[in-house]
Amino acid sequence: WDGEMELRQIEFFLQLYKDRNVTVASQNLYISQQGMSKSIANLEKEIGFPLFKRSVSGVEPTVEARELHIYFRTVMEKSERVKAKRGGNIKYCMAGIFCNVL
Repeated sequence: WDGEMELRQIEFFLQLYKDRNVTVASQNLYISQQGMSKSIANLEKEIGFPLFKRSVSGVEPTVEARELHIYFRTVMEKSERVKAKRGGNIKYCMAGIFCNVL
């Protein structure tokens, strides 16, 4: 995989992981359900595997999503600290996983 992942996609992933429901997660982020679904589908396409098992009652994280959750949570926490200290945008790459601009 050599695409570029956006922090917003990680934010959406983390919210959906927490809420386990697309409707609730999208409401909590003030975005449409379609926007949430599309972002997660794009993320899954970029990394090459499903992150959630979907059902009528909600979503359940896959084993891979559980592993990424820890990593993504750390990325978001650290990026927020850097942004707060630096004030402005930074570009970074993480271990060949993704590159982004804060």
